[in-house]
Amino acid sequence: MQRPTLGRSAILTALLFLAAAIPVAPGQGAKEDEVKKARLSALYRAYQAYEIANGKPAKVIEDLALAKDDEKEFKRWLKLDELGLSLAEGKKEDLKKIVIVYEKEAPKEGGLVMFYDGSVQKLSAAAAAKLVGRGGDADTQERGAKSDALAKEAVEQFFKAFKAKDLEALMKGADIPFCREGGKNLAKREDLKQFLQKALDRRDPSKDSMRIARVTTLPKLEEAEGKFTEAERKTVETVLGKDHRVVKVEWDRHGEGKHKVLFFIRLQEGEAKVVGII
Repeated sequence: MQRPTLGRSAILTALLFLAAAIPVAPGQGAKEDEVKKARLSALYRAYQAYEIANGKPAKVIEDLALAKDDEKEFKRWLKLDELGLSLAEGKKEDLKKIVIVYEKEAPKEGGLVMFYDGSVQKLSAAAAAKLVGRGGDADTQERGAKSDALAKEAVEQFFKAFKAKDLEALMKGADIPFCREGGKNLAKREDLKQFLQKALDRRDPSKDSMRIARVTTLPKLEEAEGKFTEAERKTVETVLGKDHRVVKVEWDRHGEGKHKVLFFIRLQEGEAKVVGII
């Protein structure tokens, strides 16, 4: 997915809007909502501008270096826990389903919800609670969607780096311990680096293609496709941790045909790392 472009004047306009916006007193109904939507749009553009400038998404609102008054105001009325997903690398069909920020009172009283594609919707309390309700099934589903998107993004970036034979980018997207087929887990980054370098030296992957077939968890994968042996499960669980995804892909190796491959993704502190491939 190509990185979106945003001109310098557009970035400046978004940031100046944040600095100049004046909070509207509550109770002004539709007019207040329009002002809030404009501020949410400006926040989204600042988030987008940060990623363009830094090559990675902001993890917390403090990363955006907003005026202190603006930062304080956003923290007052918005829930900001879901920042951290890449706009440049996320797929459009995923971004439009995942919440980036929402009004704190939305799950109880109804309110505005902004998604990762920049769209803003005013939802009833019931609809907002279903989508972003804290501590229930809806919360689990929404967080699950974000975890799925992070896992997809990690695999796509890893594959892109592999095709380009970019060892540095591969190492950035991977972590230890690392699970590999037919051998012990790699416990040192130097060993992982050597393993990846050998894989790059083995053949030219520049014309390979890949299709993500499924994003799931280890227990759900076993339910659908059969149990791992105890030894296999222990090996994989060691690298995955509790919060994880398993991404099943169809890897078309140019000249060799299609192969089914499993990527193991560990999720930690808002980041997704490739920690195994079999």
